[in-house]
Amino acid sequence: MLTAKVAEALGSGDFGRAKGLAVTTEHWQMISNAENGLRQPTTGRTDADLRAESKNSRECKEAQQSYDVEASSIRKDGAQINAAKRRMYSVCGMTEPTVIENKTVINDRPAARRTTFCTPTGGGNMVCN
Repeated sequence: MLTAKVAEALGSGDFGRAKGLAVTTEHWQMISNAENGLRQPTTGRTDADLRAESKNSRECKEAQQSYDVEASSIRKDGAQINAAKRRMYSVCGMTEPTVIENKTVINDRPAARRTTFCTPTGGGNMVCN
């Protein structure tokens, strides 16, 4: 479970969060690999060219398959699914779509309005209808 959280943080590029979650040597190795992957300089090629190449790579296809398997599993572990999705986006050179969650609440119950008319009858008494 914690490994999936570290992978999810790395997939989104949040190295500070990943380092805060890291406990085992495996976690630190994952962080080191991710950081080393960012440091590789690329010169003479455009971002679109690199994305097109990475999208056709074996690693991208494996990441897509891993995400498909994880998303369709019976277990439905949200952290694992998100980690696989972010890894797929990262490996394939795709940017994650912006997710906007709107919540609309419609109150269709009419307010209970009851009109009461009271008339003073004298002597401090009232009659209400």
